[in-house]
Amino acid sequence: MIPLRDTQRSNSTPVVTVLLIVANCLVFLMELSLGPHARNQFVLVYGLVPDRMVLRSLVTCIFLHGGWMHLIGNMWFLWVFGNNIEDALGHFQYLVFYLLCGVAAGLAHVVANLNSPGADHRSERRDRGGDGGISGEVSPGANHYAGPRCLYSSPRSTCPRRSCWPTGS
Repeated sequence: MIPLRDTQRSNSTPVVTVLLIVANCLVFLMELSLGPHARNQFVLVYGLVPDRMVLRSLVTCIFLHGGWMHLIGNMWFLWVFGNNIEDALGHFQYLVFYLLCGVAAGLAHVVANLNSPGADHRSERRDRGGDGGISGEVSPGANHYAGPRCLYSSPRSTCPRRSCWPTGS
């Protein structure tokens, strides 16, 4: 199910949301401009590799995405839900919240994969962790703003619902 838009109006301009979208897109375009070997090295340095974790990777991996659909999907959810969360928390608190959600997701990735069989720096468990910050904001976005109507698309229909998530009714 894909949220198309919500009807909750923001009281302020979602500056941080827009800046996060721009930053994510710029990092992705930079990553695409690299050759295959350089791109792999870039992901090894800035992505999150559980067995070679560097603290900066917990933040830098938040801005990495594995492909166009990964980027587009994450930026769409960030756009649909981010403005309301930013409006509720304030600009600075929202940025801190987004980054903390991404760091928490990165730590969960490390814990889940630390002692996996065959773990090494060439592992496919490298994390391009753009999903962590997005997932962290979608939860309060869906829960706190369940009252506003949201237009969503699913394989069966596109219609306004009381919530952006199916409720069985």
